[in-house]
Amino acid sequence: MVAYAFRLDKERLGPLWTLPLQQFVYRQLMYRMERYGSLRVTQTQNPA
Repeated sequence: MVAYAFRLDKERLGPLWTLPLQQFVYRQLMYRMERYGSLRVTQTQNPA
């Protein structure tokens, strides 16, 4: 599907091999941010 979109835009297919790596890194970054946020919420003391 992505290759078809690249062809329609007359783009080179060279950068396409990096797509799985980008998806993996982005997913790991999102998981890390989610865990960090959850820990911050559970460790924050309620001033009220």
